[in-house]
Amino acid sequence: MTPCEGSGTRARTARTAVPPDTALRCATSHAVCGRGPPHARSLDATQSFHRTVADHGDHPDRAGRHDRRHRGAGHRRAHPLPRTTERAERRGQRRRRRRGGRCGRLAKGPGETYERRAVTPWIGGLYSVAYERSYRGLPVVGGDAVVLADGQGKVRGLQSAASGPVGGSTTPQVSAAKAEKTARTKLAGVDKVESPRLVVRVKDGSGGRLAWETVLTGRSESAPSRLHVFVDAATGEVIDSYDDVRAGTVNSKWNGPAPVTISTSGSGGSYSLRDPNRPGLTCSDYGTGQVFTKSSDSWGTGNPSSKETGCGDAMWAAQKEWDMLRDWLGRNGHDGNGGSWPVKVGLNDVNAYWDGSSISIGHSQAGEWIAAMDVVGHEFGHGIDQYTPGGANNESGLGESTGDIMGALTESYANEPAPYDSPDYTVGEMINLVGSGPIRNMYNPSLVSNNPNCYSSSIPNTEEHAAAGPLNHWFYLLAEGSTPGGGKPTSPTCNNSSVTGIGIKDAGRVFYGGMLLKTSGMTYKRYRTATLTAAKNLDPSCTYFNRAKAAWDAISVPAQSGDPTCTPSGNNDFSLALGPASGSVQPGASTTATVSTAVTSGTAQTVNLTASGAPAGVTATLNPSSVQTGSSATLTLSASSSAAAGTYAITVTGTAGAATHTTQYTLTVGGGGNPGGPAPDIDVAKVQAHLAQLNTIANQSGGNRRAGSAGHSQSVAYIKGKLQAAGYTVTEQTCTSCTYQSNNLIADWPGGPADQVTMFGAHLDSVSAGPGINDNGSGSATLLENALVLAQQNRTLTRHVRFAWWTGEEQGLQGSQSYVGQLSSAQRSAIKSYYIARFRRFVPAQGLDRPSGVSKTSARRPGSEIDHGNHQPHPRHGFLLQGVRAPRVPVAPVPARVQDPVPQRGREADGGVRVHRPGQG
Repeated sequence: MTPCEGSGTRARTARTAVPPDTALRCATSHAVCGRGPPHARSLDATQSFHRTVADHGDHPDRAGRHDRRHRGAGHRRAHPLPRTTERAERRGQRRRRRRGGRCGRLAKGPGETYERRAVTPWIGGLYSVAYERSYRGLPVVGGDAVVLADGQGKVRGLQSAASGPVGGSTTPQVSAAKAEKTARTKLAGVDKVESPRLVVRVKDGSGGRLAWETVLTGRSESAPSRLHVFVDAATGEVIDSYDDVRAGTVNSKWNGPAPVTISTSGSGGSYSLRDPNRPGLTCSDYGTGQVFTKSSDSWGTGNPSSKETGCGDAMWAAQKEWDMLRDWLGRNGHDGNGGSWPVKVGLNDVNAYWDGSSISIGHSQAGEWIAAMDVVGHEFGHGIDQYTPGGANNESGLGESTGDIMGALTESYANEPAPYDSPDYTVGEMINLVGSGPIRNMYNPSLVSNNPNCYSSSIPNTEEHAAAGPLNHWFYLLAEGSTPGGGKPTSPTCNNSSVTGIGIKDAGRVFYGGMLLKTSGMTYKRYRTATLTAAKNLDPSCTYFNRAKAAWDAISVPAQSGDPTCTPSGNNDFSLALGPASGSVQPGASTTATVSTAVTSGTAQTVNLTASGAPAGVTATLNPSSVQTGSSATLTLSASSSAAAGTYAITVTGTAGAATHTTQYTLTVGGGGNPGGPAPDIDVAKVQAHLAQLNTIANQSGGNRRAGSAGHSQSVAYIKGKLQAAGYTVTEQTCTSCTYQSNNLIADWPGGPADQVTMFGAHLDSVSAGPGINDNGSGSATLLENALVLAQQNRTLTRHVRFAWWTGEEQGLQGSQSYVGQLSSAQRSAIKSYYIARFRRFVPAQGLDRPSGVSKTSARRPGSEIDHGNHQPHPRHGFLLQGVRAPRVPVAPVPARVQDPVPQRGREADGGVRVHRPGQG
């Protein structure tokens, strides 16, 4: 049985067990939408991929030859195809007519081949598989195709740039030298010419002309350029051109609150703006080309006219975008293959550019380097556009909007507070670049220079920045809706419809899924089909699909023949949530919370809401008392002057059809009871996910996460990204006295008295012999999930809470002792209690040896994190902070595939971690 057959273990774990090569091979035997003719000459996506994209001969009988030519680059041997018969062809035509053309088709004619060029993993175990088309050995530029397949080989979607076969002579009548001479006339200044290549140029999806493609590097009249020029090989005329360089007129502002933290390289008095965790990401002086280097790891002066300040700001923004791509969109780095690109600050231009391989940052009219999230996120967005299937040769406006969308996603992920660059949907709103305010508006594009809100036949000929308006408008409608409320702006629709959003993170996933189905010559209409295909695969309830479709309708992009349909799977169901989930009120006052609903399967329905459990003297009201799934209501809790002090659980119940769900609000009246409310359970699956990620980091870094190694640095970066996204103030503290110089990670939750600190810690490093998943990846993962739950529930705390992940533990408490040694006496005395995250559960550090100067701090025997002979189980399911009941802590069992490779002392016999569940002692 192959990995794509049956329903055994390998099939269930397809995402890790079935690699892209196998996924592609499996995809050759699965259908997209129903059965197709098994041997028809005119092949569609319902048949095997080898019968679709690997039929390299002029006749199917010759298809078996292809395996000798394309066994590299991930290709596997394919079986020869049986002879095509006229009867089979007629049957296929009849079946395709009955299906109404709903399956995509890869155009294929005599002498044409398809070769796989890239496989990009996506979320949910899906893969984007890009193909390049050729005709008699010549590249067909504009004839590429991309397939969406899952890890078991099932085809989920297909998009082709060209709809028909190409043909004709492959003998040029014009020489390459003459074509180059003609091409040079298209650029004002030429610094470099890449050797012309003979191609077949397909434009607007059909036909094909033999042409010389020449790539020129230099400058246009107003900007840098890397121009592709296509000269007809028969007539010598220029038939097409496009530029890799993308210019974005965007604004910048300084990020904060200061100081922001960035990843740099170096130690011992020599540091550089070179990211050690994101290969290729550097920042240099545009004039000298030298990466910024200095003796301290503190960058910039705070003056936006300083190149060093601009470079530090650019690094921060690029790192935030990288993390957003990883955490929200499932992309591996900016280039999709674990890499990034360099940034240069100092361009003498009121603009910024992507030149095909790097980003150049210019200045505003006020002389400030424009290197904040708006410009950096936008310019890297051009790179992402180029490094996804089909490249960046798109219809006017699509590339600029892609940059705007990536910038908006990065702003939302970073979630900076005002007055910094907080999440919004305007471009350049913080600094007046040219004296005319924001340069683009996503929720109402017409507010800036009367840019178009709606798509029309004139968009392909509209200036590219203005032409971004409709796609920006679509993204806002999908993310927020037409009337989102909550202080977010209303967005007009072109068909006067009402659109409901799905949230910016999920809107980003839908859009990025569409990018993974791009082909060259992408258009607004093709993006509609691609994003609907992505939405359908992301959400089986069809909610994303229906709302994405409504947003396309709302900007006047019409339905396309290739658009998929979506039928909800399962019964109608919904989720219910409260935000916040707890609060306090004084007698005679009231407090509120938002009750949110969302579709989890099926379609939207009416949810009836009730509240119960309010004590005497407290009334609970819901307004409105019934909502459509996806909408919200307000829970108001009013305490009379006679309400008794205490802590109470208020249950909100939602009922729709046969489905009923509840959620609880913990109300504290008059400061009595447990102000933090009952302890929530920590989701074991989420702890396991963190643990698996730490194991993946180890596997990619020589098999361990030892202090000072790349594995430890990447572990710090992973946890840091999660904490910053949740709203923590996070700092890295370098342990210069450690055997292996590396960083502690300290995270503070805002609020609570600074002289009353409750602290939790775990060591993040491992020994060089293994990944350290039990010792102490499990403790680190559990500590992280506890911190994230605290942030999610936003509890009212009577103490300041701090979390720490130590380095240098395996060499003898080096990281924690370094931390303590840098504290002042007042800072040490402010730490009132400390808890250790060990592989069984959280344990208070009472009774153990500890570094001097800190009450109840972590201390074990030198070189041992766990002190296996001194376990002191906590008597409660959770752990108790003074003034707040903290989350219950069941620790994740370690999956067999991520256990340490060697036994460790004191481990339980099965090598796992005991789960502490409710009801256990």
